[in-house]
Amino acid sequence: MADLHRTELIKRVAQECRVSRAVAERVLQGTIEVIADALANDEAVIWTGLGRFEWTERAERVGVNPQTGERLTIAAHRNVICKLGDAFKRRLLGRGEEVA
Repeated sequence: MADLHRTELIKRVAQECRVSRAVAERVLQGTIEVIADALANDEAVIWTGLGRFEWTERAERVGVNPQTGERLTIAAHRNVICKLGDAFKRRLLGRGEEVA
């Protein structure tokens, strides 16, 4: 199974939308910029049919270095997550499967 890299993604979007690669690239880059700006301003991005991009908080916790067994404190931090929407999950899993 091959990965879908940026250039191939742009090419496929251009074909799907029947636009030039340059237009597809500008639209995709613009989408990324808007999502990044919204997240930078602590806004969740809800894209019906795809999912929700939002920040999640991780509390400080104790971890273990697997090589030495030493216990260490992992600082609290934030991560951006994407929760896939039900319609998108159904498309990935096949129409007959239950969405968890």
